[in-house]
Amino acid sequence: MKKTVQFELWKDCNNHCSFCFNKMFLCKSNNAQKIERINFVSNTIDTLDLAEVGCIGLIGGEFFDTELSDPTVEEKFNQLVEKCLILLKNNQLQQFWVATALMYKNLEKLYYILDMAQDMRVLDKIILCTSYDTYGRFRNDSENVWKNNMKSIKQYYPNI
Repeated sequence: MKKTVQFELWKDCNNHCSFCFNKMFLCKSNNAQKIERINFVSNTIDTLDLAEVGCIGLIGGEFFDTELSDPTVEEKFNQLVEKCLILLKNNQLQQFWVATALMYKNLEKLYYILDMAQDMRVLDKIILCTSYDTYGRFRNDSENVWKNNMKSIKQYYPNI
């Protein structure tokens, strides 16, 4: 069985889920720190023995909500994801997954990634990790936003 390597890019998130251990970290990563971390992860992927690694996963913050608001951070993040998708396309990885709460109304940044995966014909190897949690996660209208996002993703990307 091949290994899964998971990278936490940063801890920033505005969802305030009651169960999250990251809420104890009060500092926000600045854009330079985010770029540094993305570069570190990208360079680390280059050193992995892909004969032993079957899956790469990204967690940390809510990438597709507010964490990619800086154009340079977004570009670097997209390049990192593209690197992983190319490894999928070349059959050097079996899966790539990204954790997301899916509690944001604008899916544009997520759809950019999914479109890239679809264009490379690796969408069936992508896993979006999320959870339905009425106790610790959903506040205000976030449950409905989550449900709508799930329906939208299933409609536009039925193979995911």
